[in-house]
Amino acid sequence: MSARPPVLTGTGTAVLTGGAVVLAAGLLGGYPQLAAMGAAAPALVVVAVVMMCVPDRLAAARTVAGDRISVGTGVTCMISVRNEGRPPLGWTETTDRIGAERVRVAITPPARGGAAGAEYTVPTHRRGLLGHGPLTLERRDPLGLAVRRHTAVAASAIWVHPRVHPLNALPLGTRPDVDGQSGGHTPHGTSIFDGLREYQPGDDPRLIHWRSAARTGTLLVQERVDAGEPAATVVLDTRAEVLDEAAFEEAVEVCASIVFAHARIVLTVAGEDSVELARLGARGPLDRLAAARRSEGLGVSAVQAPVRRAATGGQLVLVTGTDPAIVARFAAEAPRFSLLLIVRLDPAAAAPGVVRRGAVTLVSAADAGGAVQAIGRLAGGRA
Repeated sequence: MSARPPVLTGTGTAVLTGGAVVLAAGLLGGYPQLAAMGAAAPALVVVAVVMMCVPDRLAAARTVAGDRISVGTGVTCMISVRNEGRPPLGWTETTDRIGAERVRVAITPPARGGAAGAEYTVPTHRRGLLGHGPLTLERRDPLGLAVRRHTAVAASAIWVHPRVHPLNALPLGTRPDVDGQSGGHTPHGTSIFDGLREYQPGDDPRLIHWRSAARTGTLLVQERVDAGEPAATVVLDTRAEVLDEAAFEEAVEVCASIVFAHARIVLTVAGEDSVELARLGARGPLDRLAAARRSEGLGVSAVQAPVRRAATGGQLVLVTGTDPAIVARFAAEAPRFSLLLIVRLDPAAAAPGVVRRGAVTLVSAADAGGAVQAIGRLAGGRA
């Protein structure tokens, strides 16, 4: 990428201004030595700018140890600067951004044909979509009076996934017709080809689709599903009036835990913009949960619609907040499902509780950990 013209640093501006003042004072006061000192300052600044105008041939590359990480882990970046010409005048550093964090790393200019590198880690404290970069190379003169910058690596994004709590399984429901179509709602199995996804550690190498991998440059494996397993749908309620900021984060973690335990589960986030998610490059449910936001003014119909579209005969999990009428609103839908589970995040809940109201099972908990533990007990296993 092309370099921008050199500019004065704060130090350079101060030296230039101070020199002009001293020069004027020397000339007006009749002090030639003082005037000479004042004239020397602008001369230094001019020399610094000229030095920065001399082109260099530094090339930088940045490698990120995964652009999809879990909240609480760090973003580790490796920077390499290669000198494809003579050593540049002055000294060089890189400036990178990860979210609101600004990282500056000084780089010793390598000899011609050589390379120098650095590594740094920035912790992540919240889930979300972090802006990363751009990575900028900055070259300064030895006195730090002028600087020349150029963008070496364009901006990108890092997906910070929500925290996942261990969960073995959802409570099992009835099994749908084995001769029916999967419809994209059935869990992992081996009977039906259901698409391609990126390779993950632990996948069977025999499932790698080499032709697609050669075309895209990314290892892809075949998804196979078993149409005999019950469908499962998770709906995340994003209404701001029933979930405050803290409770919403717990609700997102509950959804992430279920999705992580059941890779083929169907996730619906009320009110999400699928077009915008596609533009941002979201690749799966955990990406969508990383981008999930509370919605002001979102009606309950936005939550009811995905419930009504969910596959009949399977399981439905609604993750919501403190809506007193939530069970009554969805009780009429219960006969369509083998299990209708409503997980309610209530900061006032003293301990996780499970209540069955007709065909509806209600789990109430103050946080995601308690809710997931209660779901695990319903499944007859340990969470």
